[in-house]
Amino acid sequence: MIVGLIDSLILRLSELDGLIQIEAGLLGGKFNRLYKFAGFTRWLLHMATAHDFLEVAERRLHRIRIGADRGWARLAIAHGYGDHAGRYLDFMNWMAGRGVSCQAIDFHGQGTSSGRHGAISRWEDYVDDLGAICAKSAWDGDDTPLFVLGHSHGGLVVLAAGIGGKLNCAGVILSAPFLAIGMNVPWWRLAVARVGSVIAPSIRVRTGVGGLALSRDETKVAETRADPLCTGVGTPRWFVSMRRVQAEVCARAGEFRIPLLMLVAGADSVADSAASIDFFRRAGSNVKTLKEYPEHRHELLREIGREAIFAEIRGWMETLKGTGA
Repeated sequence: MIVGLIDSLILRLSELDGLIQIEAGLLGGKFNRLYKFAGFTRWLLHMATAHDFLEVAERRLHRIRIGADRGWARLAIAHGYGDHAGRYLDFMNWMAGRGVSCQAIDFHGQGTSSGRHGAISRWEDYVDDLGAICAKSAWDGDDTPLFVLGHSHGGLVVLAAGIGGKLNCAGVILSAPFLAIGMNVPWWRLAVARVGSVIAPSIRVRTGVGGLALSRDETKVAETRADPLCTGVGTPRWFVSMRRVQAEVCARAGEFRIPLLMLVAGADSVADSAASIDFFRRAGSNVKTLKEYPEHRHELLREIGREAIFAEIRGWMETLKGTGA
């Protein structure tokens, strides 16, 4: 009963926050105070969270933690490219209310972590970033089963870590993993990216990803458009390196042996859903489950009807925990 009331409050506050952002945008710049008032609802949503920073090499990574009373599992969350941990608070609060302690980081060059936005030195540094919240030391002695969720580009990071032997967890959940690009990229853009990765690796270029391509939920779309941390840009070095890793991960699908829950969005124009299904079929995991959502777009955890997906994830985790897989 209490959990249900808390969930209802969180969802209503999220909706109020989104509506205020929409109205502020429609009324114009002189009504910025209305948008600032939305900070009050965001403060309420953040009141049960802890924010700090983790140090990885010379990188400073923003982290969000939400603990669960009488927790039975831990969940580390890897966001997508151009994304950030704060966009998963609804999901994290929902899971924490049901016994799953959650942590999420902003990868370097994303959100409020250190580094030029979107830029990288080595793509493999993302794997090291992920390791920071999967390490036992990050959980203050909590030794309940660890699960790892990766959305979009974060899913690619999780798979690369698993295949490379750098991920020790009870199970992996992938939400619309970015294993292949879902839109057509002209050959000349690919050529420009390859040249740019050498002569101007950190120049920021519009990705064209955003808005209704991500979700059918207009409130969530408005939140994304108003979010200053969602800049919608990429860099040549990231793009070229990411495509190399996509090819490597797909080619080595059979080497991924961690229990797997694959969530696929059927109306995804960002990540190629066929590539995700193909990876799932070839994955070496003894325990694996595929869930397809034909009408859903890329951001499954911010889509219409997302609570049903939250429940699918929790149910799979609970079943897996019970099997000792």
